[in-house]
Amino acid sequence: MMRYFNVILTLCASVGLFSSCSNSYRISGDIRSGFFEGHTLTLRVLQDSVWSIIDSVEVIHGHFNTMGTVKQPQMATLFCQEYALLPLVLEGGNINIILDGHLVEAKGTPMNNKLYGFFDERKELTYQLDDLDQRVANMVVSGYSIDQAQDLVSSQRRAINEVLATQSRTFIKENYNNVLGPNVFMMLCANLPYPKISDNLKSILLEAPEEFKMRPGIKIYALAAQSIADNAIEK
Repeated sequence: MMRYFNVILTLCASVGLFSSCSNSYRISGDIRSGFFEGHTLTLRVLQDSVWSIIDSVEVIHGHFNTMGTVKQPQMATLFCQEYALLPLVLEGGNINIILDGHLVEAKGTPMNNKLYGFFDERKELTYQLDDLDQRVANMVVSGYSIDQAQDLVSSQRRAINEVLATQSRTFIKENYNNVLGPNVFMMLCANLPYPKISDNLKSILLEAPEEFKMRPGIKIYALAAQSIADNAIEK
């Protein structure tokens, strides 16, 4: 779970977008861990590859509150010291944050509800993949070879991965033109061992509007992937 969110937290902060007037937001946080008591949390956005602090707030009796305005929905990340806690969309409305062990979410506004609904669906599917890994480990202990064990769960693993791919394609295509699509796209990129355009990413880019493909992070990633592919062909 934490591995999954670390990927998300690294990437969900790259672009601010859409809407022409200022919107007021209020963030209410509930942290059910004494570790954060008395600590100062910072709200940061990624600008030109540098994290900029836009707000800070102290955790008192497990709670914190802050407010502000944005001209347009903007991706941000909540930090404790240099540890990223979770991503959220700054947009008009009341944003409710919960940090309670495996429950990590920011909901209450339309884009945050949509983003964390997506995360919730993926979380359940990744749990299913983890269960398959555990089954493989148990079978090996019982005397199966690793190849035999992997073969026995291969069809289930393939089916889950296909659902994950379809889910991500659908979500990104539905959100090409707001902050959610580009950031989730970059989350998928981060899951790959090196820059490359997988079949899933290729499908997303084929239908993407030009503005989506020209976003700095996506453009740089696509160019790096193409360069690696060209070098591999030359060799």
